[in-house]
Amino acid sequence: MSTDLREKIIKIISNDINNEISSSRRVSGFILAGLPGTGKTHIGLSLANMFEKMYFIQCREGISDDNLLREIWLDDNGSPIVKKGKLITAAKQAAAGQKVLLIIDELDKSRLSVDYLFLEILQNEIISGDNEDIIIKNGKGYLCIIFTTNEKRRISEPLLRRCRFFRVKFPERNEEVKRILEIAKINNNHLAAVSAANFFVSIASKVRDIQNLYKYPSSYELGIALRDLILGVLSAEDFLNVLSPDPDDQRRIREKFNWNTLSYLEGMLKGWSEWGGSS
Repeated sequence: MSTDLREKIIKIISNDINNEISSSRRVSGFILAGLPGTGKTHIGLSLANMFEKMYFIQCREGISDDNLLREIWLDDNGSPIVKKGKLITAAKQAAAGQKVLLIIDELDKSRLSVDYLFLEILQNEIISGDNEDIIIKNGKGYLCIIFTTNEKRRISEPLLRRCRFFRVKFPERNEEVKRILEIAKINNNHLAAVSAANFFVSIASKVRDIQNLYKYPSSYELGIALRDLILGVLSAEDFLNVLSPDPDDQRRIREKFNWNTLSYLEGMLKGWSEWGGSS
């Protein structure tokens, strides 16, 4: 059995969903918390094949409950048109008997009022729209809400109590090296790639120890970087952007590794690329 924490979380949530669907519960919630790049959103998307419909809402800074209930679009003349939001659409489909997955990405960017909107939905299995109440609890459908949070703000305690909580961490070193090679579509007999992947994970692990960076490198990004490296198109500046594209983050990363220049890293990447290209 894989020791990958994310696979375990996916299995646990899948079992919970199946149990909820077979019970009288019509709405359930799960919270995935952790640093950016740990794969929280990937876990949510990995569950989509269990559902008939899936909706994804990316929270932006300061988004309110009203923004989730309705969306504003512009017509061809530039005039605003108010439409029902994805939340209302998802709730109506669940009320009509369908199994629906709703992913709320980066809940911590939203206002606290969003927490209480979802608290009401989870408690009462009803969504109050502008002119109607959408009642999910009396039907045969099911609405699963998966929240991700980078924990920039605290999620309200009542909402935490209504959801099952998981902390998502970066994978262990060996597991991450394996995943990076899989993403890059390179087998583990490619010695240059394995050596580079281990180096990437070593650097990424040290970067993840730096507190309060704007962004942290994900396994997927490291895998794409490894593929580019073997193709000979990855520069040291490119790799620094993989670690974080944020200028302030990059300054702190350079300080962490005493990177006054990137010439040393450039030489290492060039060597791996040439080795990899000839193997």
